[in-house]
Amino acid sequence: MNRLHAWNLMVAGARETQLCLAATESRDGVITDPRFIVGVNVSVSREGRLASGAVIVLEYPSLTSVEVKVIGGELAFPYVSGLLSFREARHIPVADEALASTADGEAVPAR
Repeated sequence: MNRLHAWNLMVAGARETQLCLAATESRDGVITDPRFIVGVNVSVSREGRLASGAVIVLEYPSLTSVEVKVIGGELAFPYVSGLLSFREARHIPVADEALASTADGEAVPAR
């Protein structure tokens, strides 16, 4: 997973980063011959202090599970409307980096 920005930002820096990232969004919708699909999710504890980031790699088109990783940690960014990813999504790259089946940015079967 490519790191697009630092996660240790204050609210003003997060807003600026979000605007810069939005300008780089691709809307062409072109996907050529995928071999794997990666799904991600983040769950926050009821107290709102801890989060778990989960990543699953599926082989395509069978959707057979290749690998799953779940990583937990503390939430370091406050809840700010419109900036939820800076609060929660920071746990996804950590889970992604824990995958054994990632090589050169492309998932490969770990079997």
